[in-house]
Amino acid sequence: MASLTGLKKIRTGLKKKPQNRNRVLSKVIDYNIFPQNSNDVFNDVCKLLSQKLTGFKKQEMLVDVDGSMVQTFKKGNAEVDVYDDYAIGAIYVKSNINLSSYLKPYISAHALRPALKSVV
Repeated sequence: MASLTGLKKIRTGLKKKPQNRNRVLSKVIDYNIFPQNSNDVFNDVCKLLSQKLTGFKKQEMLVDVDGSMVQTFKKGNAEVDVYDDYAIGAIYVKSNINLSSYLKPYISAHALRPALKSVV
């Protein structure tokens, strides 16, 4: 018969492991942030993600000849790209980790629905 302390040891071993918020997905998710180009919105999204994505390294920003900008954040196989794309005329984020909890308040502040599109 198991002792009371033995049962406590068994129960503590069965505790749920915390979910990994930055789990790398097998697909890329697009988050439509703003339907126009805006340096202010682009910088706000980059600042938000640099605060929320702990352990991610901010890469050098890429600037195209038409003024489009891409800011990349990396951690291992996880990658987040923030675009201010003048050819498309919008600000959006591509990521292989789920950013819904970080970007949802920002998207709703601009009265846009989060458009999630999977790209395999």
